[in-house]
Order: sequence, then C-alpha cells, then structure tokens
Amino acid sequence: MLLKGLTRVPTSKLQRLLKLLHQDRIGLPISGASLMTAGLSDIADDVEMLKGLERQTAQLVLVAVIAERKRKLPAQD
Repeated sequence: MLLKGLTRVPTSKLQRLLKLLHQDRIGLPISGASLMTAGLSDIADDVEMLKGLERQTAQLVLVAVIAERKRKLPAQD
C-alpha cells in the first residue's frame, strides 16, 4: 500500500484534529471509530499514518505538517 502521508487532508482538518488532541477530546489510539466520534470520519482513510500513534507523537507530526504548509517558500528564479 502506498502511503501519501497527509497530503490529501486539508490544513483546516489537521488543525481541528490537533486541537482535539490538545483538548483530550479524541479517543486514542486514533482510529476510524475515534475519528467518527470526533466528527472527522471524512478524513479517516487519509490519516492512516496517524492511526495507532501515541498522543504526543501524533501532535508532533501534525504540528510539523501544519508548520511546513504555512511556511512561505522563497520565489524561484
């Protein structure tokens, strides 16, 4: 199976998931069921790489991905 990382998940959904993790409002380990309960069942297939991770590890991954997406790239000549 080819993993696409989190490329298919909108940043707003990643931010929502991160917020839920910080607030301890999503069941762990992250699973299809815990995402469904949190109202994020639409991204369950696209966050496969986060499933089974501990809370702190999942938070670190999400922070890194969100930061990379927000980073402004220098103009290419």
